Amino acid sequence: MKLAICDDEIVFRKQLIESIDKYYKNYSNLDIYEFSSGEELLESYDSGAVYDIVFLDIEMKDINGLDTAKIIRKYRRNEIIVFLTSHTKYAIDGYEVNALRFLEKPINQEKLISTLDYIDINFSTKKSLLLHTIDGDSIIYLDDIIYLESIRNYVHIYTRVKSDLDGRVKEHKVRKNLKDFLEDLQESCFYRCHRSYIVNLDYVCSYDSRQVSFRINIYNSSQIKNILYQNEVFLSIFGKIIISKVGGVVCRKN
Repeated sequence: MKLAICDDEIVFRKQLIESIDKYYKNYSNLDIYEFSSGEELLESYDSGAVYDIVFLDIEMKDINGLDTAKIIRKYRRNEIIVFLTSHTKYAIDGYEVNALRFLEKPINQEKLISTLDYIDINFSTKKSLLLHTIDGDSIIYLDDIIYLESIRNYVHIYTRVKSDLDGRVKEHKVRKNLKDFLEDLQESCFYRCHRSYIVNLDYVCSYDSRQVSFRINIYNSSQIKNILYQNEVFLSIFGKIIISKVGGVVCRKN
């Protein structure tokens, strides 16, 4: 796990690192990176850095924490952002960058532990992939992948935009072939329906005698639907491995 702490007060950074180290004392794979300004943190992103959690001070000189977070989100990152602030008035602005929580300075240890507990319970179990895309490194969660498409020497991975059902997706372009992803995806709800496509069946909500339906409107869906509809193996196993669920479907192992 990689954590970034960005705060212009060195004493505060050291205290926070000490508290986090205590929480993760039995965690063998923990790396904590310190930054004294938003510029330093963003430079690390330019160099290809990837973090799981970013603790970010709001009130810093030059570029503040909110503006830093907005730029971080432009990197197509899924990092968990926890803001550090002396003033809760900034809380509303945090929704713009999908911040997880605000911790008020001086940090209350119980609230810090509660935040880390929440992250551990709700995020650590989500499987993710580290992608070396043509735009740089990016972490994506398997649950967010809608489908993968092979085009020549590249795989295009399409992930959903959070809270968006209108067809907006993110595209990640990786120089690999589909079979390179099969091992990473084998325990999840993915199905290779064609030599050029792997589809997340969790986004397929139903099929009947006329069509296959997705629970999200996606670009290029008509071609994928046709492939699935003509795939006899998919049609035969769909009802066995998928159970209906409000708003979509989930996988069930037999």
